[in-house]
Amino acid sequence: MTIVKGEFPAVSIVIPTYNHAHFLVKALDSVLSQTFINWEAIVVNNFSTDNTEEVVASFKDKRIRLINFANNGIIAAARNKGIENSRGDFVAFLDSDDRWYPEKLQECINKLHQEQSDLVTHYLIKNVEGLLSGLLMPGPFKKINFKNLLLRGNCIANSSVVLRRKCLTMVGGLSENSQIVTAEDYDLWLKLAWEGIKFSTIEKPLGEYYIHKNNQSSVVERLLNAKLNVLEFHFQKIFNSTSTITRLYFKLKKYSCFAVAFYYSGRQATSQRKFKDAFQYFFQSLKFNPFRLKTYAAISFTAISLWKKNEQ
Repeated sequence: MTIVKGEFPAVSIVIPTYNHAHFLVKALDSVLSQTFINWEAIVVNNFSTDNTEEVVASFKDKRIRLINFANNGIIAAARNKGIENSRGDFVAFLDSDDRWYPEKLQECINKLHQEQSDLVTHYLIKNVEGLLSGLLMPGPFKKINFKNLLLRGNCIANSSVVLRRKCLTMVGGLSENSQIVTAEDYDLWLKLAWEGIKFSTIEKPLGEYYIHKNNQSSVVERLLNAKLNVLEFHFQKIFNSTSTITRLYFKLKKYSCFAVAFYYSGRQATSQRKFKDAFQYFFQSLKFNPFRLKTYAAISFTAISLWKKNEQ
């Protein structure tokens, strides 16, 4: 199904960027390659000091627009600015260091119409500095809803999402709270799920998620604190609206979620060879859930890795 082009674009693509000119070329090339042509792309540039403006100008296509906007370190503010200046009934997010495959928009729009859903997400292929390495999947659960997102974590990547504009309006867009920077997308999916919107999933890769040393998500402590703040906020919603027994159940689940968050931060710190930090994260994880066997195994692995490093 292809929507016939009218006065306004059907899909508005919001692309926040800062000093990513070398990545932005590929991102915009992937937008121009779309088989679905009724779109506009809004590049929200945080006053980059590289040649971002020249890169955007080199794409002589009236569907691509540039907005210079100082987000003051709040990327959600940049996305909200793009949404505010968009005209489509649907909004798609694309990070400036990611790229889409040509059929991405067409398949997403088809899915939204076929299933009468509000938000569609799909698999992405992980691109680790040029090396394709596995899938980033919207799961591990089949059904995306508030409970699953809260208790089992976020695997919905920004660059995989197309949703109805009215849903963003309903929840007031993305939160610009500085305490959740790097997890504002997770917060948005939870807000939308709490309102009961319908999610759909396309179970195949329709783009690539680029992983490199400058990714925001590589800042372990910042990402952890942001996630904990999001979890705290959304668990409080449940505590304020459920019975005593249900609150007890979710309080235990909250401890489990915090344990998992600290555990994965420990794993990430270990992979970066920050062993002291890793031990601290693992011990914090055990405070919330002392029965998680994976954490003890991770501590042993980290200890062995530290021993090998000292032996070198």
